[in-house]
Amino acid sequence: MRKETITTKDLDGNDVTQEFYFGYNQTELSVMEISTKGGLIALAEKITNEKDGERLMKLFQELILGSYGIKSADGIHFLKEDPVDHHKYADEFKQTDAYNVLFMKLANDDKAAADFFNGILPADAEKKVAEMKANEELPGQKNYKGPEVLGNIATQFNNNQN
Repeated sequence: MRKETITTKDLDGNDVTQEFYFGYNQTELSVMEISTKGGLIALAEKITNEKDGERLMKLFQELILGSYGIKSADGIHFLKEDPVDHHKYADEFKQTDAYNVLFMKLANDDKAAADFFNGILPADAEKKVAEMKANEELPGQKNYKGPEVLGNIATQFNNNQN
C-alpha cells in the first residue's frame, strides 16, 4: 500500500493537506493480468512501443483509480467501496483537486510514476507471481515479466518519445 500526502487549495483558497491511500492486493493484480488480452505488462509495453499517449494516460487513470481506497478506522481493512451503498470511493477521489495533482505529477515525472506504481503493488507480489508462473497458474502468461514493470511505464514511454 502507498500513502500519498497531497496539498491542494480548498474552494476558499486555503491550503489543505490530506493523506490518500492506494494499493492492489494479489488477487486484484492477478485478475487484471489474466483478464487483459496478452497480459497487463504486454499491454503497457505495446502502448509504449507504439508511443500511444492517449492509451497511456487511460492506463494511468485506470491504475490510479483502481488502486484508490480508504483505510478503515481500525486500520485493518482497505476499503475501495462504501459497504452501504456500494459506490466506489475512487469516484469521489476523481472529483478532487488532489486527483488532478497526483495524475499530473505521475504523467510528468518518470521517477514519481515508477515509485508510485511499484508502491501500489503488494509487498510480496514478485515472489507470488514467480511461484504462479513456475506452477503454470498464469495461463497464457509464459513471458510474464512481473509486476515491477508497471513501475516503469512512464520511463519506457518517455524513452520511446525521443
